[in-house]
Amino acid sequence: MIFKNLKEKCNYYRDLTDYKLMPNCYVMVMIDGKNFSKLVKNKFEKPFDDWFISTMDKTAVHLCKNIQNCVAAFVQSDEISLIIKDNTLTCMPFDGRLCKLQSIIPSMATAFFNKELIKRNLTAGMDVDAITDMPDYCFDCKVWTVPSVNDAMAWVLYRQIDCIRNSKQQFAQTYVSHKELVGKDTDDQIMLCAEKTGFSWYAIGDNKKYGRLFCRYDVLKQTPDGVNYIRKEWLPQSEQLTDDSTREKFVDYLIFSNI
Repeated sequence: MIFKNLKEKCNYYRDLTDYKLMPNCYVMVMIDGKNFSKLVKNKFEKPFDDWFISTMDKTAVHLCKNIQNCVAAFVQSDEISLIIKDNTLTCMPFDGRLCKLQSIIPSMATAFFNKELIKRNLTAGMDVDAITDMPDYCFDCKVWTVPSVNDAMAWVLYRQIDCIRNSKQQFAQTYVSHKELVGKDTDDQIMLCAEKTGFSWYAIGDNKKYGRLFCRYDVLKQTPDGVNYIRKEWLPQSEQLTDDSTREKFVDYLIFSNI
């Protein structure tokens, strides 16, 4: 191959892997915390830390607000799944360029999460030098497309099932020794935990059992002068997608959501 100049040659090689996603599909994004297990294990309350859960939720909403055509997010543990809706009436974010999606989205999440962590540590009175010496916590990212709205919903269902399993396991491991839990499935683990300690997994909040599904809804607001108006807000739900009516409601939301 003959190139006219150095710029053409360099750009040709660079663009060979500048892959683009198929248009008019649902785009799935999954970001996952790197080394977050050590962060949660050493820094936060067990089995579930309210600050960590709240900050992951805030990070998800931050992404939803700043990623074009994002219509939903599911949050569990240190993982956020996003659904981006693309159709003939819209433009895919970053023109569907995979390298952009896989670099910018986790960068946004990393910057936001670490900013919230620094604010928390400053409020707690941590020395500035100690904060500076803290390791950076970051997210990795995977992006792909699915052919139908049901496939988009199925991914969230899959992650919620994983969330329930992890939640039960994490709860039991907090109060019962590893030796006693070996060989038991998660339902048996939480049953043993309740019998030995009186702590019941079923008594914790649904957001800690089933994760949080964020969707954008119209919310009635009121000005100080008493004038009503509508504003769209990202609101969390913690309903079980194993329920037929809940799944159908979510699918309808994905189909008819206005982007």
